[in-house]
Amino acid sequence: MAEGMEPAKRYLRAEELAEWIPFTLNTIRKKTSRNEIPYLKKGRTVIYDWARITEWLNESAVEPS
Repeated sequence: MAEGMEPAKRYLRAEELAEWIPFTLNTIRKKTSRNEIPYLKKGRTVIYDWARITEWLNESAVEPS
């Protein structure tokens, strides 16, 4: 993911998300099924809110000492 860049859409499918974050599609699906990644579900449709995903990624950032 290039710094300062973001997808054109706010809500992404798993396949689209895999193009923007450092996880494979398989890993995204596993994390979703284990509730380890923020997602939205309406019926059988699963989507990812880009703003929540970036917050989630930044939560685990390691700050320099």
